Order: sequence, then C-alpha cells, then structure tokens
Amino acid sequence: MSAHQHYFLYDRVAAFYEAFLIHLDVEGALAILSRDVCAVSSGRDGVNHNFDEVAASLTQSIDLLAKDDAHYDFIIRGYCEIQNTAEVWTCLFQLITVKVVGPATFHFTRRATFTFKAEESTYRACAIHVSAPTLLLLEGEVYPQKYTQDLLSDTQLKTTSPIDLFHSLSDDIRKDPLTQVLNRKEATRLINQSLRRETQKLVLLIVDVDNFKTVNDQIGHYYGDIVLAQLAQELKNTFQATDVVGRIGGDEFFVFLEDYSSLEDVYKSAQRICTLFDRTYVENGASVSISASIGIAISPEHGATFEDLYRAADTALYAAKGKGKGSYVVYHPQLENGGISASTGCVSMDYWLKGFPDGKTKFIFKLLYGAKDFMAKAQIALGMIAQHFDFSRGYLMEFSPDGQYLSNTLEWCAQGIQSQIQNFQHIPITHFETTVKLLRQTGLFIITNVDELPSGTERQAYAAQDIRSLILFGVKDRGTINALVGFDDCLKERTFTPEEIDDLSTLSHLIGALLFYNQRNGTDQIEA
Repeated sequence: MSAHQHYFLYDRVAAFYEAFLIHLDVEGALAILSRDVCAVSSGRDGVNHNFDEVAASLTQSIDLLAKDDAHYDFIIRGYCEIQNTAEVWTCLFQLITVKVVGPATFHFTRRATFTFKAEESTYRACAIHVSAPTLLLLEGEVYPQKYTQDLLSDTQLKTTSPIDLFHSLSDDIRKDPLTQVLNRKEATRLINQSLRRETQKLVLLIVDVDNFKTVNDQIGHYYGDIVLAQLAQELKNTFQATDVVGRIGGDEFFVFLEDYSSLEDVYKSAQRICTLFDRTYVENGASVSISASIGIAISPEHGATFEDLYRAADTALYAAKGKGKGSYVVYHPQLENGGISASTGCVSMDYWLKGFPDGKTKFIFKLLYGAKDFMAKAQIALGMIAQHFDFSRGYLMEFSPDGQYLSNTLEWCAQGIQSQIQNFQHIPITHFETTVKLLRQTGLFIITNVDELPSGTERQAYAAQDIRSLILFGVKDRGTINALVGFDDCLKERTFTPEEIDDLSTLSHLIGALLFYNQRNGTDQIEA
C-alpha cells in the first residue's frame, strides 16, 4: 500500500500546541482568559492523547467563563513534525478562531488526519473540529522539510513573558497566517479609520499576482504558499510603516497610501510593485514567470467609503488585466462601460479579453459581483466567453412568468454578425418546441448541425438567424428553468468536447444566478 492511500504513516511525531480562550472588546483590547500549552515527542498515541488533554482543559474554561452574553474567541496554534522512514514533514497550523457566544457547552471531537499525496505534490493536514453549536476547523499545510526552515524559525512557539505573549497573540489575530501581513478584516478597519479623518488624499491599490495559478499547478501548492509569503513581506517592506499592506485573499493584496503628494507618486508606487513582482521561478524542471496587475482608486475623487474605493480599484484592476499583464490603471468612470459602443450597443472585447485568465469562473464572478451597471457587465461577460470559445453570438433569454414565451434580454455579436435581439421578443415557445422540451428535461440543448433538426419550422427559425450550430443551457431560479444562456456559431458546424461543455455550463449558470440575484434585489446593481 502506497503512502497516499492511508493515514498516520509516521515513526515519530514532535508537536507543540498552544491554546487560548480570549476576549477582544470593541476597542481592540485583548484579555487572555485561559491558556493551555502542551509539547510532546512521541508516537501517534502521545499526540492524540495530549491534544485531548488540551481540549478537555479548554472545555472546562469555556464552560466556566461563557455564562453570560459576552463574546469570546477560542484559538489554537502550533506546529508538528511528522517523520517516517522516507522523509520529514512539517505541518504549520494556521491561526484559527471560533466565536464563542455564552452560555454554551462545547464538546470537542478530534480529527487528526494527515494525508500525503506525493505524486500530486499536494500535502494537507486537517486537525480538529468542535461540534455544535459552532464549528472550529484547524487547517494547516504540510511541507517537505526543505521548504520550511525559514518559516519555522518565525512560527515555532516558544515560552514567552505575559507581555510578549499579549503582543504576539494580538498580532496573530490581526495578521494573515500565511503571509504575516494584515488580514482583510484588520486592513479594512485601518482603511476605514483613515477615511473617516478626511484630512488628506488617500490611495487604494489592489494588487493581483498574474500567472500565480500556474505556479501552483506546475511547481506545487507548497511552493506557491512560500512565493506568496515572500511577495507579501517584500511588498510590505517597500512602503512606510504608516501605509497599510494587507492580503485580500488568494493571490490579491491591498496597499493603502496616506497623504500622497501627486499622481506621479502614485504611478511610481505602482511601478515599484510591478518591478518587484516581475520574476521567474524555476523548480523541479518547471519555469514560471509572474507579474502584477494593479487597480488604483483615489479618495475622495473615486469614493469616500472603503466599499466605493474597493469597487473602483477592482474595476481598474480588470482594465489593467485588459492592457496586458504587468500593468496598472487608475479608475475612471468610463471604465464602467467596458468599451460598449453607445451607437451600436456592442462590446469592444479587445479591451477585456486580454485579461480573461485561466480562472474564468473567478474572473466572471468578480466582473459581475458588485457591478454598478450589472446588465452592461453581463454583456461584457457574454462577449468574453463567446470570443474565448470562438462563437459568433452569445445571449441570455428569459421565459415569461407563465413560461409560454421567450425574450432576448442580452446579446453580444462578433463583427459582421447580425444582431437578433430585436427580432426575438415575446416569442411563443411553440416555435421552438423540441428545443424547449429537451432544455427543460436535461438543462442542455446542443445542435451540431441545424439541418439535422426534425422540425421544419424550428429548423427554418434557426436558419433565419444564420445559425449553423449552437449550445444552450437552462438556468434555474429556485428550482425552475426561467432563463437560458446560449452561444451560436454562424460560420460552421461544430462539435463540443466534454471540457468545453463543462466550462460553458459553469459560466452560463453563474451569469444566470447573478442575474436572478440582481432581479430579486429590485435594482440593476448587486451590492458587495
């Protein structure tokens, strides 16, 4: 049996756990209510039993302290080394907090599962969770030891004075556990504080690591984590202590600058980041280059609140991706139009398509979620998908409330392809009986050759739109197919691979789901 097929393959475990029950008041003052520490160097039973002791002790602390309506945080942090006959692995447990709302009694259920998948270069460790009424999931990444020497020197828990422990724990709560820059919550809090003062011009930059997915895919997630940690620390060191540098999540970061003197200084800061992130990693025979795309928003011109600034910078970020990797763009209201021609209503895709990454779902979601003009951005999304998969037309149609009629709501057309949106309003579904029947039965309808349709009327209707082949996806709202997203090829017959169908299905259902969400909120804007 190979190592990746079963659990607990180790000869020795060295572990250190430190657990706290704390209270953090509204002003950010921290009080440590209970602390338990354990260290062990033994086999599997020692680690498991030792952790049980910590869990039991903290359970008693929670039961004693959580007797009122106060809110508490429960924290466990630590590391463990796992040694088998082949290699030494190190699991760095990330900081995990769980809100404790009294009165409550908690029962701890241990789950210590270490899974090694060497052939896939992925290593993950899941530790314990707490049963109802709330949940604690302690997760860490498991790395080959050669990658963890620097990380461990900063992460290993040591005996500290109460004052040092207080500051250390306060930092842990406010920092992202992987990169050690501010986490999103703390960065947002500091940015809001600065915006409320309203004494100076402020700048928000959103920094996205281009091509980071390829680092994970070709070199490995453990290497990708180290890359993120290095980039974050170098990014932090690039700016002053009064500036805010934080991690949004994934491969995105905040940089918030106070009291800049000119727009030229902002450009210089953005260029420094682009230069810093422009590098190539070579490992295990793979070579991957990364860069940075940056969206910039300025207060008060682009917004007086964090939410407005974030949306503006995020819009500018995707414009930067449209320019090409390693670029930066300052927000302008015209970016909200996404290159839509006022005369034709069609979208110029060159501006956006360059930024359509391998992670298409994330790209489309971020384009639409929080969009001030949802319908315009949805048209952009349809156009990007259609061009990426080489379609002539992309569109969204909605069924009438009684389900008996179809109307074209959105449409994108390639150059030279005639629009059909005006010709396809309130059309009886009886004109497309076969299409609608199969769509409602399976959620999918594909025509590789229009001439193969059995119905003469239906075939003529498609031919009148110059359609040679098409693919349609039924989109459900609360269990009922109320819309469809479709893509036409007006130039050729075509077949679809399973991968293409899967990608198109995911993206189509995402657009439809956000459309329904938008409609239920009664506005042409989805609030983030």
